[in-house]
Amino acid sequence: MTNDPTDDEPGGDIIELRRGNMLPEGMPGPGESPVERTSSRGCQHHGVLVDAQERRVECKRCHAVVDPFDHLLQLADLCDKLSGWVRHARRTRINLEGRVAALKREEKLAKARLARARASLADIGES
Repeated sequence: MTNDPTDDEPGGDIIELRRGNMLPEGMPGPGESPVERTSSRGCQHHGVLVDAQERRVECKRCHAVVDPFDHLLQLADLCDKLSGWVRHARRTRINLEGRVAALKREEKLAKARLARARASLADIGES
């Protein structure tokens, strides 16, 4: 095999990215990392600004550059939690609807018993 990048061997498509020739201005080179995974100031980076031109994600609150993958992971975790909460709320709603229906049936039966008891008392009072 030759070192020709057109060969079908794995690794033939590797492109070396160097700060001077391929990275957009302001993008870190190898060994540099202005991307903040966690904040020492306690900011959770819930609101972010996405700069599509510079391909970077910045926290609205603390203005730190945030790792896009970490932010995506945070959003996915939140989505999973929200889905769980929605499923729980739906089950709770169905359970409560069933209980309300049972209470309405019970109320209807109690009103019928009360009406029969009143009628029975009225019959006793007439005699």
